[in-house]
Amino acid sequence: MDSTSQLWQAAALRCMSHSDMSYEEVDELIGPIEDPSIAECLMVLALPDRIPGCTRLDVALQASESPPLATVSGTDSCRSTVGQA
Repeated sequence: MDSTSQLWQAAALRCMSHSDMSYEEVDELIGPIEDPSIAECLMVLALPDRIPGCTRLDVALQASESPPLATVSGTDSCRSTVGQA
C-alpha cells in the first residue's frame, strides 16, 4: 500500500458523491483517515455504481490467489554486455 490516506480520500469522495452520507458516517464506514479500514475502502471503490430501481442487499469481495511469478532458469548463461567492448 503506497498511501492509505489517498485510498481513504478516494473512498470518502465516492461515498459522499454517491449518497447523502455525512463526514461522520463516512468515518464510521471506512474508518478515520489516520487509520482507515483498507478492506472497507477497497470495497467502496470496487463496487459498481447503484443500479436505478435496485437495492443492494449484500456484497462480498474475495481475495484471489495471484499466479506464481515466472522464474528465470539458467541465469548463469544470461549476462549483461552493457558497457563491454
